[in-house]
Amino acid sequence: MKRKVKIFVFTRSLDKGVGISKWIVDYYSTLAQYKEFEITLMLESGETNYDNLTELPFSIERMPHIKKHPIKAIKSWIVLSHRSDIDWYHFHTDSFINFFPFLFLKRVPQLSNQVQH
Repeated sequence: MKRKVKIFVFTRSLDKGVGISKWIVDYYSTLAQYKEFEITLMLESGETNYDNLTELPFSIERMPHIKKHPIKAIKSWIVLSHRSDIDWYHFHTDSFINFFPFLFLKRVPQLSNQVQH
């Protein structure tokens, strides 16, 4: 059996009715219907007002907010950058401070040619 493609999607929060949140939920719900993908949505603030998160066809994890918990956030990114099983990272960020994950992901061997300076 072929290994699923693992996609990690990063966003600050999920706000029901907000354009990018709706697009993220709709797009990745559709993509998750294809059984060759395993999608994890990483919420930076952990905030969401979606009622049925457990019914979404992808998993949701929470990451410490960089401005509120910088040390915890950096440690989380270091751990994440050492994972070799993630195939794609997709970012939906709204602040320039969110460039720092690229510094950690640059060290991931399979991504080193894909991340632009």
